[in-house]
Amino acid sequence: MRISSLNIKGRTSIDDEDGTQEKVNQIPNMMRSRRIGMLALQETHYTEDYVAEVTARFGDTIHIEYSRPVGRRASRAEGVALVFYKPTTNVLGIEKREVIPGRSMIVASHWHGEDELKTMVGYAPNAAKENKEFWQTNEKYIDENPEWTPDAVCIDANLVPEAIDRLPAHEDDQEAVAAMKSFLKKCDLVDGWREENPGESRFTFTQETDCPSHSRLDRIYVKRSRIAQSRSWDMELTKIDGIKTDHKRVSCEITTAEAPEQGHGRYTAPLYVAKTSKMVQLVDKTGKELTSKMMLAAAEQRTEKVNPQTLYAKWKRTISDELRREAKTIIPRAKKKISELQEKLKRVSRDTAMDDPVKQQEIANIERDISRIGGEVWEEKSATAKANQALLGDANSKYYTRLIKGTKARDPIMSLKIPETQPPQYERDPEKMTI
Repeated sequence: MRISSLNIKGRTSIDDEDGTQEKVNQIPNMMRSRRIGMLALQETHYTEDYVAEVTARFGDTIHIEYSRPVGRRASRAEGVALVFYKPTTNVLGIEKREVIPGRSMIVASHWHGEDELKTMVGYAPNAAKENKEFWQTNEKYIDENPEWTPDAVCIDANLVPEAIDRLPAHEDDQEAVAAMKSFLKKCDLVDGWREENPGESRFTFTQETDCPSHSRLDRIYVKRSRIAQSRSWDMELTKIDGIKTDHKRVSCEITTAEAPEQGHGRYTAPLYVAKTSKMVQLVDKTGKELTSKMMLAAAEQRTEKVNPQTLYAKWKRTISDELRREAKTIIPRAKKKISELQEKLKRVSRDTAMDDPVKQQEIANIERDISRIGGEVWEEKSATAKANQALLGDANSKYYTRLIKGTKARDPIMSLKIPETQPPQYERDPEKMTI
């Protein structure tokens, strides 16, 4: 399951053309396209009425657990939330404990069979004294409620434990850092991204000034016992998903020893490849040849190796291989440019010979370019979606049927008992399960 964390910077953003836009409108699509099972949000500004309204609109797709401040208007304060993507994630039996209302909460969910995952979502204060008290309060809660020790912590910490996590490099308030490290040690939590990328500098927040500064404030911690079951630690700008914020989304994948092996599924050719004249002509020509061969094999020359089934399987593999080759040559220009910029960003971040002011400005420039191109891609997709809704939203069409039908949660077979084994043994490899 993929877990992500994002400081969403409020409920709404201002769009030059469409005015005020609710960021939650983009969350279901982002979770689907990025395959996110749980999304932790900070600085949400959610209220009870607002979450009820969102649930009425997107209740078939997402489930929200949230915490708001007490005694203040949440729309002008902090707030944290944990969003579950229902088509792929179990939401039954969820429990929640608010540690610091609006600042930290722990949510327990049965994410895989009977395996319970306790996820803490946190948004630490900026001020050093309050930041230290934030960690101390959370540690005290775990002392008094050890059964609620989190397995994962998704947080905007508003401080960094090491100078390498800031550009220009400098250390944060040592008392606040000590309080954070004490909490992490108490819960036996480790910074997965840092474990996977020792000595590397990447950043999740940019403070725009004449000489922009960068920090890795947003992090995901996991229990040491789960670090071997985690992978794909990453950080991404969210403009391409239609969400405007000055923080990057951080994410990772976690699994369990009992999880079945899962591949990438059946290959699906992108439409921009399948609709090219070259591929259309190839499918038309080879498809007609295949039809003739299948009819001949079925009528007169059928053998175990040459029959309609084997001929069709061979044709599908040939077309699939050709589609893959074609896809590598016609990658959309915007996607290719973003990929090139992301690689450039990594190179600049790792360049120890570059002066700090130059590196600060270069990183900011690259990220602006990625956001600009990503924003253009999203705006094009958004315009297409609006056009489809206007044309097909009330029509008797596949679009309308898919829209009202929704997506059911997957219910995979986790394992099968191997016959005549004592003690019982179980197979979790799908290919072997179907032999």
